[in-house]
Amino acid sequence: MVMFWIGILVVCVLVDLLTSNFLFIWIGFGAIAALVCEILGLSIPVQIIAGVIVSSISTAVGYPLSKKLLKKTVKKTLTQEENYIGQKFKAIEDITDEGKISLNGAYWRAKNIGEKIFKDEYFEVIDIQGNKIIIKKYV
Repeated sequence: MVMFWIGILVVCVLVDLLTSNFLFIWIGFGAIAALVCEILGLSIPVQIIAGVIVSSISTAVGYPLSKKLLKKTVKKTLTQEENYIGQKFKAIEDITDEGKISLNGAYWRAKNIGEKIFKDEYFEVIDIQGNKIIIKKYV
């Protein structure tokens, strides 16, 4: 059974290395607990119970904690549209409430939340809501 628990541990570590998910490593801790029980000469049912309990506890505590820590350290990659927020562009037509705009050659429906924007005036992208870009006149 020693090789079985070591095999489970190795598989869990490899899966986590390949997926960067940090889920299976917690199950690997259960395999370590079961391996310790095997080395101590405890029965197979005790090994399985110890493995399940340690896996459950470590997954319940460790997985959410690791996700929380990763969110703080890994910077979110913005989509192309999210990169437009805060930038200024030139209007291709007059825009009162809604209109059509061009952002780097791509045409978008736009909703103006500020004063009227005349053709060739600059506007700033404020937000994106669905398939509409929210803009206001750049001052």
